[in-house]
Amino acid sequence: MARSRVLDSMYTPKIKFEFDQKLDTEMLWEFLGDAKKGGFDFSAEVIKNHPALKNNTSKEVVKKYVANYYRKHEKELRDAKKDIEKRWKTVESEFYKATDKYFEKLSWPKGKYIGYISINPCGPRFLPNKTWQTPYFWPKEAIGQIIHEMLHFLFFEQATKVKNTHFKKDQLWHLSEIFNDIIQKEKEFVQIQGYIPEISYPDHNRLHKKYLLIWKKNKTARKFIENSTAEIKKDF
Repeated sequence: MARSRVLDSMYTPKIKFEFDQKLDTEMLWEFLGDAKKGGFDFSAEVIKNHPALKNNTSKEVVKKYVANYYRKHEKELRDAKKDIEKRWKTVESEFYKATDKYFEKLSWPKGKYIGYISINPCGPRFLPNKTWQTPYFWPKEAIGQIIHEMLHFLFFEQATKVKNTHFKKDQLWHLSEIFNDIIQKEKEFVQIQGYIPEISYPDHNRLHKKYLLIWKKNKTARKFIENSTAEIKKDF
């Protein structure tokens, strides 16, 4: 994994940005299925951005569509990648300062740390290898989305170090998304992102105030997980 030395002699990930047409094909095909989570309809989001894929029943058709899209939008894609790379470089040191603060200088887990500039509007992340997709047509939200995925990697790493949690998979996923909804509204992240993100999933709207109160008691990821464990098991 490529790394750079940033702040207080601590090692932090150095993000690479790349394209991956095969991954776009795989993810668009997957999200075109019955892809709903947390009250959000991912399949509808794909069709909204790629109406030609509506009622598609063939992965081969998706593959050809992706290849054709890349050919038609090559300049836009490359320009977007260049812009995102440039913007990330201007904020990465401040991002790592903020994560050091709220994660108490937790060591970053090993991984590839690749952001795939993508035509997929769903922006999935892949926890095992620390990669994700960033939609190229999100110029305003791109930095915030990168931060969102990077926070997930640290949050799941922090969860492994909190004793006696024993989360079910979906419980930890829900808690990670609720955590991001809260921490990305902290002043440091708002300044880096340039905007205040909305709550990501409709199912979490009703729970936001409760977990915000838990967060305000300490404002560290470790204590948030410790103090939220019983509640997330009740809620999900």
